[in-house]
Order: sequence, then structure tokens, then C-alpha cells
Amino acid sequence: MLKNLVFIRIKSMFAGMFARSKKKISGGKIFLFVLLGIYIIGCFGVLFGGMFASIADVFAQMGMSWLYFGLMGVLVFALCFVGSVFITQNQLYEAKDNDLLLSMPIPVKHILASRLLSIVILNYAYELLVIIPGAVVYCSKFPVTFLGCVFFLIAFLLLPLLVVAASALFGWLIALANTKMRNKNVIMMVLTLILFMAYMYVCLRLQYYLQKLIENGSAIGEAIQKALPPFYYLGKSITDGDVVAFLIFLAFCIVPFALVYYILSRSFIKIATTNRGHKKIVYKEKALKASSIRKALIIKESRHFLGSPMYMFNAGIGLLFMLIGAGYLFVKGGDMLKIVQMFPGADNLIGPLICAGFGAMASLTIISAPTISIEAKTLWISQSLPVRGKDVLLAKADVHILMSLPFIVISAILLEFTFDMTIISRIMILLFPLVVTIFNAYTGVALNLNYPKFDWVNETDAVKQGVAPFLAMFIAMATVALPVLLYAFLLSDLVSAEIYLCIVFQAFAAASAVLYRYLVTKGAEIFRTLQN
Repeated sequence: MLKNLVFIRIKSMFAGMFARSKKKISGGKIFLFVLLGIYIIGCFGVLFGGMFASIADVFAQMGMSWLYFGLMGVLVFALCFVGSVFITQNQLYEAKDNDLLLSMPIPVKHILASRLLSIVILNYAYELLVIIPGAVVYCSKFPVTFLGCVFFLIAFLLLPLLVVAASALFGWLIALANTKMRNKNVIMMVLTLILFMAYMYVCLRLQYYLQKLIENGSAIGEAIQKALPPFYYLGKSITDGDVVAFLIFLAFCIVPFALVYYILSRSFIKIATTNRGHKKIVYKEKALKASSIRKALIIKESRHFLGSPMYMFNAGIGLLFMLIGAGYLFVKGGDMLKIVQMFPGADNLIGPLICAGFGAMASLTIISAPTISIEAKTLWISQSLPVRGKDVLLAKADVHILMSLPFIVISAILLEFTFDMTIISRIMILLFPLVVTIFNAYTGVALNLNYPKFDWVNETDAVKQGVAPFLAMFIAMATVALPVLLYAFLLSDLVSAEIYLCIVFQAFAAASAVLYRYLVTKGAEIFRTLQN
């Protein structure tokens, strides 16, 4: 029974993460997925392998070889926690099959154990990305002992238990916060952005941290020994063959996990049957507000976008980059100015360079590209409503534009006070990202009309794995990159950067007008005949 539950749970988790299609996957796609998996594993191997290679000799010379494995444990814990914390919260506290399983003759302890074990197994996949390159580097540089190998294997076999205990606690805090808020998506989106920004920050400063780690190994070792004792005992047990340290580390892993399992098993039925995040609505009589058809459709699309954290994060990440980039230039604008001033005609280059950069960030925004695919199960409703097809399509593009507009305006305002620019550049910093966004919005809808994906299992599949979102991003990036390359290699001696920027702006405006015409004519006809 437990084995079957674990298998079903793992299958469910991977379906939620990768959103498998209902159609049979072809051999070619399987081959591409395998290549992608090998590429990702190779990237992690190079990343962690290079990091471990740079610190192994230094720690050995300092007589702190334990810190090598202690740091490995910290990295495993951090990667597993970030990779599984939201899955843990969903599987333990908000699983959709709670009522079904509890209605069957299955012991509660088996249901809970299957969920915890499936998360542990998922963490093993994350763990291998760190320990394999770490073990290879260490074995290539230093001799190993039989006892050290045994302790290494057992320790990293049990370390995910500590991760799951921490994830369960954090997930409980999220679930508790959800009971206090009507819209839990706000919490999920904020936490996702915080984790993503922390990840990006660490990646950008990884070389700096490695240098500090090498320079201050002793101080960092003392900090780990005092603040993170499990990882100190982990390193000591592997490098010194210390049985006492190994037993202490095992206690740090097993006791919290056993305690979490005991507490959850005592209250699992209450947790599973609690209706979270819903407040009783009190009816208040008020006047009914009427709105236009276009406005009603825009509100509908906006609510769907804002109600899905994964949709917002995957389709709107370019807007976040735009705002971060503007903020960085506002603070560190002098650094960019020094670089630009190395080129002739620097005063006229600042505006076009910023516009090109913001255009590239706008190309990462694909809000409109999956909007038709998302309606797979409800497409017939939009088609049967007494509204024109062009209004439905334009509303999808309008949401893309309206969601982008505040980020464009705020970024432009910040940069207006950062650099001294000509009047043309000041105007274009606002208008150029806007026209690129309009072009991308219409392009996304047009592509989704011709390449809809209605066979998704999870909505995230339509956003991340559809042909239309991929093509929309590729075309948007190409239409920004090609004019830049064309100017840099061919036209820089023939026309000024600002005049060229105005020409490109007009080209985007003309292309947007053509796409608009397509959507309100042929596009509307295609929409009426779409079938899922």
C-alpha cells in the first residue's frame, strides 16, 4: 500500500512540475528532453565542480578539510529547500486528493508517510547535483577511507530528512498565513519573487563569495561550527572518521523528521480537511455597475493573470527585470556613463542603448502568448458569447500592454533623472519600450491563434511549454537584436543613433498596425473556428 502511494505521489508531483501532455510523447521529443536534462545536469556539474575545485586545496592547507563537506551539506540543504519548499507546502497542507484518500480504507499514517517520502525522493535528485561533482573533485585530489565513504553515503542519504522537516515547518507557516488572507496568491507570488531574486543575486556575486570564502575560510568555519552544528559534525565525521560526530549528525537529521511526522500524524485529518483561505462573504446591497464589453473582457483576463502566481512569474518576469535594471542604473548610472563615454558621440548613445536594453527586457514578457491556450476548457464560452471575436483578441493584447505600462512608466521616470540626454532620447525612453510591448502583445495573440496548445494537463504547461510563447519570445528578442547588430556593423557611420532609433520605432509602430489589422479581420475569423 505504502509503495503504491509513494509511486502515485511522485508521479503527481512530476506531472505538476512538468505538466505532461495528454498526447503520447514522440521519440524525438523524448530525445530532446534527454539532451536538455543532460545539458542542465552538465551546467550544475560545471558550476559546483568548479567551485569545489577552487576551495578544496585551500581548506586542506588550512587544516580544515571538514569545511569542504560542511559547505557541501549547506549547499545541498539550500538547494533542496528552495527546490521543494512550495511542493512540500502543497503536498502536505493543500493536496487536492485529501478528501478522496481519507474516504478510502487507507491508514492516515500511510498517506502522510507517502507524502513525506515522495518529497525526500525528490530532494535526492536535487542533492545529486551537488554531491556528485563534490565527491569527484575530492576523490581526484585526496585519498579517501572506507569509513569516510560509508559515512558520506549514509549522511547524504539522511540529510534530506532534515530538509523535509524544515520545509514542512515553513510550509505550515505559509498555510497559516493563507488562513489569514483572502488571496493566498499574493503570498505565493511574493515568496517566489524573493527566492528568485535571492537566487539571481547569489549567481551574480558567486565569484565574489568564492573569493571571500577562500580568504576567510577560518572565520566561516567557526561560524558554521557555532551557527550550523549539523554541518560541522557532517564534515568532521567524513574527514576524520569520527563516530561520535556521525551519530550526532544522524540525530540532527532523524529527530526533527520524526518529530514532524509525529505532530503531523496527530493532526493530519484536521489539516487535510481545513478549508484554507476562504472567508465568509457578507452580501451588501449596492448599485450594479455596467461596463463596456471590451472593459469586461479586459477585467476577466486581468483577474486570471493576477490570480495565477506561476503565470505571472513565467510570463511577466521581463517586467521585473526592467524595473530592477532601471533601479540599478538610477543608483549605479555613473558606471555605465564611464563605459559609454569611451565611444565617440557618447551623449547621443545613452538613450538608444537604454531603449535597446529595455526592449530586450520587454521581449521576455509573454503575457498575451498563452492566453488562448489557457482557455482550452472554456474556449466555447468565449466563442458563444454575444461579443465580437476581435474584442476578445484585443482584450488579451490589452492586458499585456496594461500590465506592462506601470513598469515602463516607473522605469522611464527613474532614468529621466539619472542621465543628461537630448529631448529625443527622453521621449524615446518612454515610447520605445511601449511600442515594443504593443508589438509583442499583438504578436503573442497572433501566434497563439495559429499555434494553440489545448492538450495541457496543468495551466503552467500552456505558459512554459507552448509553441506560441516560445516563438513570441524568440521573435521579440530577434526584432530587438537585429536592428542593434545592423546599426553596430553597417549603419553607425551613415546615421546617428538617435535618428536610427526613431526609424526603428516607426518600423515597430507599422508592424504593430499590421498585426492589429490582422487580429481584427482574419484573426477574428480564426478564433471563431478554433476547436479544442
